[in-house]
Amino acid sequence: MTLFFSICKGESHHMPNRTKQVAESALLLGISTVLLFLGTYTFFGELVLMAIPVSFILLAVQRSGRDMLVVIVVYATLGLLIAGIFGMLVGVGLALVGTVMGMMYKGRSSALPAVFGGAGVLFGLILVSLAVATFFMGINIGAEYDRLAQTVTKGTLNLSQRLGISEELIEQQISLSFVLLPSFLVVFSLFFSGVNHWLASIVAKRTGHPIPVLKPLREWSFPRSFLIYYFISLLLILIFQSSLMQGYWGSAILNVRYILDIAFIIQGLGLCLYVIHAKRWKYLTPVLIVSLFIFPPITNILSLLGIFDLGIGLRKRLETRM
Repeated sequence: MTLFFSICKGESHHMPNRTKQVAESALLLGISTVLLFLGTYTFFGELVLMAIPVSFILLAVQRSGRDMLVVIVVYATLGLLIAGIFGMLVGVGLALVGTVMGMMYKGRSSALPAVFGGAGVLFGLILVSLAVATFFMGINIGAEYDRLAQTVTKGTLNLSQRLGISEELIEQQISLSFVLLPSFLVVFSLFFSGVNHWLASIVAKRTGHPIPVLKPLREWSFPRSFLIYYFISLLLILIFQSSLMQGYWGSAILNVRYILDIAFIIQGLGLCLYVIHAKRWKYLTPVLIVSLFIFPPITNILSLLGIFDLGIGLRKRLETRM
């Protein structure tokens, strides 16, 4: 790691600039290749693979698109040699995510476009993977999900009886989770991109090449138009509730509603963090975050706070009283 930071900082001034770039690229490619190997052949799996885009973010911030194309081709060759065709495709996909994020950091003061850009690339790659699995490999995604649902239902049957929950209700929740699969993928893509931004910002700060930062969560605020979309989706759900699960538009409405619910939870959480920061109650921040996992109903309260914050400007009203 000392060598890594020394090269990235450019402490070896006797090196020609091009040679230094090649050495830096080789080092980061080596790290990414090791991560791909560990992610493919060890029990670390997905946790290790999640860090692969970081190296390409650090490279793309300082390289041209042509240079990054060469880097990705070299990485694809290395990935094919050590992880096979499937591992190579996974590695190249993650490299593309990091490259797009790194390119989008250039000339910007905020990291948000890069985070959304990386999430968009990952989401697109997941959709392409599902399309290939369905149309070229003959895998029926719906049938596989139903099989998994049956396994989960059987596994939770005893638990449902103890809790007094009907098996039918469990099946309905599992069916709903399949309908909401696009939303889950969107949320996962944003989470994945956000984690890589966080990791890259830590390393970039150490190497002396900082990247744009995200605003603190307490300063986040979504457009008020989200309220219009929310109430329209809520009205449509109430009107077409019986047939909502059976068509494309019903699935789309449910997914929109789910994503908006998450947005309002984040808005409400930002409001609470704003109040904590203004009142200097820093000790309450970890308590609030931990409570979200221990007491899930708190998310409903945060969602309501988020709706009020957007609807009546609750945060601005609090500003005048603090």
